[in-house]
Amino acid sequence: RDASPHEKRLYHWTQRFRSYYSTLFYGYSTAEIRRVAKEELGLPYVPLMSPNFQASPTMCGNMWDGALNLFEWARSGTTGCLTHEDWINDPYRVAFGLRLLKAAGRKHNQDVAALNVADRGLKQRLLMDLASESRGILSYTYGPRRIIGPAWADSESTVRMWAELLRWIAKCEPDLLAARMRPADVAILIANTSELNMRYLTTSFYSRSRALRDRYDIFAALMDAQVPVEIVGEEEVLEDNALARYKVLYVADPHVDSRAQKKIKEWVAAGGVLWASHAGLMRQEYDEPS
Repeated sequence: RDASPHEKRLYHWTQRFRSYYSTLFYGYSTAEIRRVAKEELGLPYVPLMSPNFQASPTMCGNMWDGALNLFEWARSGTTGCLTHEDWINDPYRVAFGLRLLKAAGRKHNQDVAALNVADRGLKQRLLMDLASESRGILSYTYGPRRIIGPAWADSESTVRMWAELLRWIAKCEPDLLAARMRPADVAILIANTSELNMRYLTTSFYSRSRALRDRYDIFAALMDAQVPVEIVGEEEVLEDNALARYKVLYVADPHVDSRAQKKIKEWVAAGGVLWASHAGLMRQEYDEPS
């Protein structure tokens, strides 16, 4: 909270390096797997690879407090797929997490996949996976239950549920594989800059947890209002002129890269509609007032 401007810049670029180095490391691993698949195994296809990005995009609505920028990851082509782990019985959050992955992978049209922990609103969550273009559905059903938990591999009710779900999918699988989500003209900005600077956001009216929860609330409200919405990242705004695709932009993130803020200002001047929370866009990448 009391860090000097120099310390804030040092922290910013240290966190950025963590994300960059992680992306670089996994990129080398991916390249080697692809080489082995082609040259040593002679596979006629490129394996679809993704680490398990765990539950942060879905359960927390963020990218590990800035420690790993999914947009940088996907745009570098580090892996050809993005997978989240879903432990939560909340289809809104499942949709949010997958839309975040879809946004990150949009540059290179990368697939998304879901690892589902069973028995918690599984049917709703699976339907949300499919509606978000998941091309991989993994079941977290290790066991047996008597040894370690949570485990559902020996749960008769869970196995029956999965069988029913698979029969549903089988009836329309060709259509699901051919379908694509329609582009939306409304977007929510997800700024990695905000996550990097959460540690400094300790004002009495705006807590750290509330800052990122507002993303969820806006997303859920738009879904309930039947308004199609996408997530857009700072990288897309800066490098792809992404705002040209949208009519309305929602911003709850208090910290946004100053270059992205300039793009948003120009977009609004040209007729775009900006909705910002009371703290949205109030600071820039080094935690200085914008």
